Amino acid sequence: MLVVVLLCGCKRTQEHEPALPEASPRDQSERERRAIDASVAGYVDALMARDPAAALLWVTSATFDYYDQLRVLALTGSRDQLEQRNVMEIVMILELRIRFTRAELEHTDGRALFEGAIAAGMYAEPLALDDVRITDEGRRAEVWAEGEQVLWLAREQGRWCIDLPAMVVGLGPVVEIDLADAILAEGRLRVAFGLLESQSESKFGLDLAILDGPVDEL
Repeated sequence: MLVVVLLCGCKRTQEHEPALPEASPRDQSERERRAIDASVAGYVDALMARDPAAALLWVTSATFDYYDQLRVLALTGSRDQLEQRNVMEIVMILELRIRFTRAELEHTDGRALFEGAIAAGMYAEPLALDDVRITDEGRRAEVWAEGEQVLWLAREQGRWCIDLPAMVVGLGPVVEIDLADAILAEGRLRVAFGLLESQSESKFGLDLAILDGPVDEL
């Protein structure tokens, strides 16, 4: 109660404080650029340190819902359903089928999968930002490097966060440009399987059964 009295019990002297000048559009743009630089650097540092707790601070809340959608597709997605996703998404879904048993996928959630992916290690390196474009009335941002869009961000609770779902959707068509002939001939699902198989450490290759669902023993 004493604290309340001390804070609220005295009248403030009526003084006319000089109004602060409004920031110019250029100053506002520079301030946003610095904030975005800090968010990107924070996320990259978390990836390089394999620190899930730190990475959580720099991604949108939609990230965990998105990973949960991938989890459900890993459990129940048919070949036809997966074929409708882009190659990047299919690779992520097949990776879940390789890394986890059906029971493990049934008893986890999107946030835990994201944390596990960070702890396992994701490729990251410091990024020099050539251009930052603020869109959607200041709610979203696009980051460009070497003439290509490489990151998508969204403002949440007053701070800039990496929008991983938007990145996967946005980069998907770009990745598929170089795979266009193979996709036309084999389809996205088989192309994604081939990409994973080429990276597999197993001398026996991958089991085609992962195209239909989680395989507990590979």
